[in-house]
Amino acid sequence: MSGASSDQGFLLGDTSLVECNVTLAAGPAGEEVLMLYHSAGDAIRSTEKHPVPIKELVGFERVQVSEGVPGTATFKVGANQLGLVDQDGNRQLIKGDHTITVSNGVGPEMRAGYHFIVNVAESRVLDTVPPVPAPYSPPPSPPSQGSWLCSHSGSDKKCVPTGGSQSKGDCMRSC
Repeated sequence: MSGASSDQGFLLGDTSLVECNVTLAAGPAGEEVLMLYHSAGDAIRSTEKHPVPIKELVGFERVQVSEGVPGTATFKVGANQLGLVDQDGNRQLIKGDHTITVSNGVGPEMRAGYHFIVNVAESRVLDTVPPVPAPYSPPPSPPSQGSWLCSHSGSDKKCVPTGGSQSKGDCMRSC
């Protein structure tokens, strides 16, 4: 995998492209999975009021490689890939240095990956979480439809209106 040096920085516009070439020195053709990670800089991590992830996977791409023929992975890096969730659940782009790392996760140098610094010039809210709705309250019970009593006349049983306190449903179940 080849890429730029770890000291390269660029100012983020709406979207930037990160392109990685993967070459196979020897062996059979196959696939390589490249992963794109975002890490907020130390200055951002120290000023936020909530925990900030150390590293977040923000993209991945599978690349076909064969001996002598490089595979290319292209990642779009924009505000959504660099956003962090604040203490209120809103996604924000926070001013400061952010690190983009591309890695295949194999071998010591590959686990470290290739790093690119993205400097965000100003903070802005990307997405807001809608307010939490009020807890569910069941509708009020319908007004009482009078009192009922189970009446027995020989083998016939039926519910009849009375001045008691039993509902018609309870009467029918007990009758």
